[in-house]
Amino acid sequence: MGRNIWQSDNPVPMIRAVRAIIHGNANVNEAYELYKNFCKSKPKSDAKPKSES
Repeated sequence: MGRNIWQSDNPVPMIRAVRAIIHGNANVNEAYELYKNFCKSKPKSDAKPKSES
């Protein structure tokens, strides 16, 4: 399962969908719908890594 997540085009939505199955008792169809919705939504922030001073 790990490589399929990290090599995904959208690893964060994939992780969130898997989490919904494991911790949220979602079924596969529900998790897939969540995945598709997460892929459509914008990231919560435009945060960029802090540069070292």
